[in-house]
Amino acid sequence: MKRYLFSISLQHLLFLSISLPITSPLEEKKKMVSVDEIHKAQRAEGPATILAIGTATPLNCLEQSTYPDYYFRVTNSEHMVELKDKFKRMCKIYHR
Repeated sequence: MKRYLFSISLQHLLFLSISLPITSPLEEKKKMVSVDEIHKAQRAEGPATILAIGTATPLNCLEQSTYPDYYFRVTNSEHMVELKDKFKRMCKIYHR
């Protein structure tokens, strides 16, 4: 199985989520709450919904095994042979 590194701009991806209802500060001061109520207030009830709108194929898509060569070429660091070899080994480990 090949893995790819993606670069997606914020223009191509938008996340929307459901917000929880907000109570007024006066209502919060009026009642004493227990630790259990605080715990329940911090958790959402029901399923969470996330809507993602984006492109199916990002503009920049590189195979993970070729990324070290690309990175060192772009950053003009091809003279760092030992570091490049180490980076290649790391990408090979995670490429399995």
